[in-house]
Amino acid sequence: MKLKKSNFVLFFLSLIGLASFINTIKKALLNGLDFQWYPAKLMWSGINHYQHRIYGNIEYTSQIGEYAHGLFVILFPFTFVDFEIAKNYWLLINVLLVLIIPYLISKNYDLNKKQILLVTIIFITAYPTRMALQWGQQSVFTFFFFILPFLFKSNLSYFFSGFSYFKYSLGYILAFNFLVLKKYKQFLLTIIPSLIGWLVYSYVTNSNILECLFDPIRLITKTGFAMTGQGQLFGIINEFIIFDNKILSMLIKIIIVFSLSLLVLVYINKLKDDEIKFPLIAFCPLIFTPHAQYDYIFLIPLLIYSIKNFSKNFSKINITFIIYYYYINRLVKHLINDDMIYSFFIFSIFVFILMLNLNKNLPKKNSL
Repeated sequence: MKLKKSNFVLFFLSLIGLASFINTIKKALLNGLDFQWYPAKLMWSGINHYQHRIYGNIEYTSQIGEYAHGLFVILFPFTFVDFEIAKNYWLLINVLLVLIIPYLISKNYDLNKKQILLVTIIFITAYPTRMALQWGQQSVFTFFFFILPFLFKSNLSYFFSGFSYFKYSLGYILAFNFLVLKKYKQFLLTIIPSLIGWLVYSYVTNSNILECLFDPIRLITKTGFAMTGQGQLFGIINEFIIFDNKILSMLIKIIIVFSLSLLVLVYINKLKDDEIKFPLIAFCPLIFTPHAQYDYIFLIPLLIYSIKNFSKNFSKINITFIIYYYYINRLVKHLINDDMIYSFFIFSIFVFILMLNLNKNLPKKNSL
C-alpha cells in the first residue's frame, strides 16, 4: 500500500519535532533559571521577597519574583527540595502541559488527528515554547489555566482559571473579559485564588496586609523589570511617557493600556463567529501589556482556529504570520540593530492581524 505524500510529510515533521523536543528538554535540564523557587523559598521562610528585593538584595538575579502572591504560595511543595531538583520537577509539569494544551484546544475546535499532530509539532518546536521550557518560565503554567474557561463551562474551571492571574500581565485580560460580558459570578470565582494567595502570603511573612497587596507593583516600579518589551503598547509608550514621579507615570500607562484593552474586548464580543473570540482574547495581551518571547505561546489558539478555517484567506494570513513569528522572527530581529524600530514593526503587524480578524467577523454595520 502506497504511503500518501501528506502522511510521509507528517511523519518526517514528527521526527524533526521529536528530535527538537528532546533537545529542548536536555537544554532545560541544564538551565531553568527563571523558575521562581527562590522567592517562594523566602516567602515560606517568613520573608517578604518583594521587600527583600526592593531593598537591594539580588540573590538569584533571574528570579525577581514580580508575579502575584498566589504563585509563591502554590510553589510551597517545591521549597522542600534544592533548586536543581525543584526546577526539574517544574520542567516535568511544563512538558506535560505543553503536550496537553494543543490537544485540548484542538479537540475543542474539532480538528482531526492529522491536524492535531501538526499543531502539536508546531507548538513544541516553536521558539517561544522552547524558550519557556528551557528557562523554566511560568508562561506555560499561566496559559494552561487561562484556557480553561473557554474549554470547560463549570465553576471549577472558572476558579482554577484564576491561577492565570498570578502572571497578571497576561491573565488580566481574562478578568476584563468576564467584566465586559457582565459575568460577575464567574469573575468573582476567578479572583478567589489571588485573594487567598495575598492573605496567606501576608500571614506567613507577617506583612502589613494593605502594603503587601501593592508589593508586586512596587517591585516592578522599583526595578523597571518588564516595563519594556518587543512589540507591545505598554513598552512603546513607556519610552515616551516619562515623569519624575514613577507612580504617576505607571498609573497613566496602565489607564491607557487597560482602556484600550477593554475597548477591543467589547468589539471581540460582538463578533458573529463565536469560535474566533477565544483566539483574539488570548491575542490581546501580546499587543497591550509587557511580555517576553516565551509568552507568544498565546498565539496557538489563533493558529488552531485558522487551520480549521484554512479555506478563508484571512486564516492563511494568520498562519503565515504565526509561522513567521514562531520560526523566523528572531532571525530578522538580529538583522535590525534598532530595537525601537523593530518593536514598532512587530506592534504594527499585531495590530494589523487583530484588525483583519475583527473586520472579517464583525457584522457589516459594526465593521471597523
